[in-house]
Amino acid sequence: MKKGKKSKYFDWYFINDDGTYEMFGQSKNMPKLNTTNIEVKRYLLNIAKYWIEEFDIDGWRLDVANEIDHKFWREFRETVKSVKEDAIIIGEVWDGAESYLRGDQYDSSMNYPFMHAALEVFARGTMNLKELDSYMQNLYARYRRDIRYNLLNLIDSHDTARFLYECKNDKEKLKLAVFYMFTTIGIPMIFYGDEAGLSGATDPYCRITMEFENIDKELFNFYKNLIRVRKELESLKVGEYKNVYADEDVYAFSRFVDDEEVLCIFSTSNKEKDIEIGLKGEYMDILNDRLVSINNKLNLAPYEKMVLKLR
Repeated sequence: MKKGKKSKYFDWYFINDDGTYEMFGQSKNMPKLNTTNIEVKRYLLNIAKYWIEEFDIDGWRLDVANEIDHKFWREFRETVKSVKEDAIIIGEVWDGAESYLRGDQYDSSMNYPFMHAALEVFARGTMNLKELDSYMQNLYARYRRDIRYNLLNLIDSHDTARFLYECKNDKEKLKLAVFYMFTTIGIPMIFYGDEAGLSGATDPYCRITMEFENIDKELFNFYKNLIRVRKELESLKVGEYKNVYADEDVYAFSRFVDDEEVLCIFSTSNKEKDIEIGLKGEYMDILNDRLVSINNKLNLAPYEKMVLKLR
């Protein structure tokens, strides 16, 4: 402001003739940086290297990443991978992130389309499970196979209301969404406190402080059990995905690798339901460590969730 065009930082920003400047999110305290400026680029890329070289961080989560040009992110990736090849780069993109996930920019993106579907199905009941299957098949068809498995699935974040709040604090609906997030394709992301029963509306209420002496232990153990199951079963981490059964309120899908296959089943119905699934024999319910006998028909309790090991 003092030196005007004589300032060495003048070209770091987008300053108009009348003294106004381009902003991020219409916020005056966040003037938009010019990432086509070589000095700006060098400054930012040095930051990307600094935190890895000095503190060995595991990667970068890039806020509102679609506000920056593709060329910059390509150079950002080259810089990050040159100092730590397995550092992960995750971009926050609320809509489709296909153009960023071609192997030359991000490794993954926050899968907000997944969150929108989870809200419609499990919290609001405005999408049934047949529609969910169609929606998810379409979503994953947009990405290469390797990218599908990297997508960071979430049901809420620091920018949204808590999922439990969206469920009107119905814990069973939250557990259904979490079950699906942990068993389908992608990386499950837990927003701190969801596992302890935190609830709240949008910012700032979604960012409330953890109360470690007041944790919902039953919900916490449910999360721990799902984490254990996912770690134990290779098919849930990297397995193929196949729809086995879908109606309005029951969904079953298979995840499988060469020597292992599991069947994941859940019901959004609040009533007991019988379905015919075409399997015979006894299978171990990995989630609850019980034997389940299936003779074509399967009886499901309200809001039932199970992972059956087939082989």
